[in-house]
Amino acid sequence: MAFCVSVNTIGCSCFVPWSQDFVVAGNPKDAQIMIKGEGVKQSGETYRLRRDRSYFGEIRRDGYEDEYFYVSPEISFWGGLDIVGGCVLILPLIGLASPGSHVLNKDHYFYNLKPVQQ
Repeated sequence: MAFCVSVNTIGCSCFVPWSQDFVVAGNPKDAQIMIKGEGVKQSGETYRLRRDRSYFGEIRRDGYEDEYFYVSPEISFWGGLDIVGGCVLILPLIGLASPGSHVLNKDHYFYNLKPVQQ
């Protein structure tokens, strides 16, 4: 019984996936997408990013101006529940240490690269 109570009160965020999908797509479709620390992919491919980290990305293609983007974490619904639960019982605050307590501020980025003016 004590085990069931402790599992239910340690924080909802502990049971949320640590990563979420992030897609970068746009024109031209054959551009290279680089997200720092996550490698290089082509437009439209899915990155699996940790919810509790910030990411800086770059989109490149020869003959076009480079474009940059930034993705940052925010407290998720589940993280909010952990905060509210922590006001009643201290134990749910443990969930805030889990990446599941955050969500990235966007799950996609669309770009439209401009040709280089010569």
